[in-house]
Amino acid sequence: MSVGNLKTEGSKGTNFPWQYKMLKGIGELVRISGGGGSTAIKRTVNSKRPKAGDADDAGTLTNCYSASFVNVGAADITVDSTIVKVGETVNFDGNGPLLSNITYDASIATAEVLITYIT
Repeated sequence: MSVGNLKTEGSKGTNFPWQYKMLKGIGELVRISGGGGSTAIKRTVNSKRPKAGDADDAGTLTNCYSASFVNVGAADITVDSTIVKVGETVNFDGNGPLLSNITYDASIATAEVLITYIT
């Protein structure tokens, strides 16, 4: 949130006065619009790490806001019909709408995938 280094007494080399005014303004906008509190949208971060031979070594993610797949095994995996090499990462960001039917397959011997998703 840096705009520049404002040289003022007491906060040398920072832009604290500007940042403070912006945060107060944002807080006021949230207060006026009735945001926050019990009307706030709740999200849950989930993760799992299936590997070859596990019951969930292949499957489908549905109704998530974002998802990330990292191939942490010693063999290629498949995410939405795309081969993901060892060490590669694939990210899906719904940017609002729900993502559905993201398929993955880590059933090949020595395959393992770290999946993190938000519901």
